[in-house]
Amino acid sequence: MKLLQLAVMIAMVGCAGAQQMPPGSEMHGGGAAFLTLTPERAIEVGEADMQRFYAGDDVALWTQMSAAMQAAVKDQSVLKAFTEHMAKYFGKETRVIHQSAVPLPPAAMQYRRIVMYQDADYPMVVSFTFSGSGTIEEFHIKEEPKAADSKYVKYRDRTKLAFPLKGEWMIYQGGPMVSENEHAATTSERFAYDMVMLNGGQLFSHDGMTNEEWFAYGQPVLADANGTVVTLVDDSPDSLPYHPNAQVEHGNVVVIGHGDGEYSVYSHLKHGSMAVKVGDPVKAGEKIAEVGNSGDSQFARLGYNLQTSDDLNHTEGLPAGFDHVKVNGKRRKDAEPVRGDVVERR
Repeated sequence: MKLLQLAVMIAMVGCAGAQQMPPGSEMHGGGAAFLTLTPERAIEVGEADMQRFYAGDDVALWTQMSAAMQAAVKDQSVLKAFTEHMAKYFGKETRVIHQSAVPLPPAAMQYRRIVMYQDADYPMVVSFTFSGSGTIEEFHIKEEPKAADSKYVKYRDRTKLAFPLKGEWMIYQGGPMVSENEHAATTSERFAYDMVMLNGGQLFSHDGMTNEEWFAYGQPVLADANGTVVTLVDDSPDSLPYHPNAQVEHGNVVVIGHGDGEYSVYSHLKHGSMAVKVGDPVKAGEKIAEVGNSGDSQFARLGYNLQTSDDLNHTEGLPAGFDHVKVNGKRRKDAEPVRGDVVERR
């Protein structure tokens, strides 16, 4: 359904019936301070702000908004009308499906909460974007986007997969819902992951304006399982952070065939870092390349996808479960991590 800007929604509250109301609304500000808010703290702040919102404490929320956000909303009464709108047309929150917080480089943190409401028969996504100091820069509530259809939702991979990276990594995109994983909107990458490296809870040093400042950049990428290299592309220079090359979606790529109709795809690899060539057999844990920032990527990360063929565009994504990992500090087997999870190979 079409989402309306908050000012328009407020104008409709007094005269529209419930069936005419949008499924949510949104408010946007701008600007951000240097990131000091951790994901854990952002979840705490986000949860507290949701309780303030449900309690109708528009004073506290207004006070927490940045000057730019207040200017965008225009008046505290608009915020109050928004809380009344949600209470009237959606009712109480009945279930939290998932919540997470991830950095939005260079200097913000986003808290996202997927919930069910009493008077809505579809999931809703609540999102707060905070500056580093915790001021609210953006706030919206909207319907969960529909994921791509897939006959593989309940599929379990035949290949035993190991996490393809060493160290501590955050799942930046991952999970079955589009609000957790933008890839879930497409059939070919329905269950794909984006992974970013953490160091002391941070993604980069200094200001992150060069690839070398990102902790992920140059990290070894390991084969997730035994197989054969069937595709290799290494002709895309690494882009500068925040300057993606949208013309080359995957950037530099290695595809490994495992048999049983399962292929692993590693994207955005560092130019010139390939340690294998087409036709090479590889063993699980063997280095195949390094993490880069090639192709349609905002910053250094690894794109990973398990799929049904070696075709990068005309294929179907498969769920990938990793054995012998820690997810958020707990040992897991056949783990399918989601947005915000911190994963370590063990």
